[in-house]
Amino acid sequence: MASNASEPLCLVVSVEISPERIDAFLAVMKIDAEESRKEEGCLRFDVLRDESNPNKFIFYEVVIVHVTASSSCVHNLAHPSKDFTNSCATLSISPLL
Repeated sequence: MASNASEPLCLVVSVEISPERIDAFLAVMKIDAEESRKEEGCLRFDVLRDESNPNKFIFYEVVIVHVTASSSCVHNLAHPSKDFTNSCATLSISPLL
């Protein structure tokens, strides 16, 4: 790999949400998806709902990761918003994977 290169990275995250918290979750995810799509290097950000289990959601994100000779990856893979992280923690009934 070159000393400075950009590589696409696909992230797939699965969460299961308590049925009574679906509306709140969707509100949080609407904002997060819109903001994520604006980030430099974000090629795709989808929130998918499982047809067989309407409480299960999949996040599908493709980002450009910058790889340098002195470090592994340079990209903020964690969502920048503490509100997002806190909201998912209180809305989720299965861990973020």
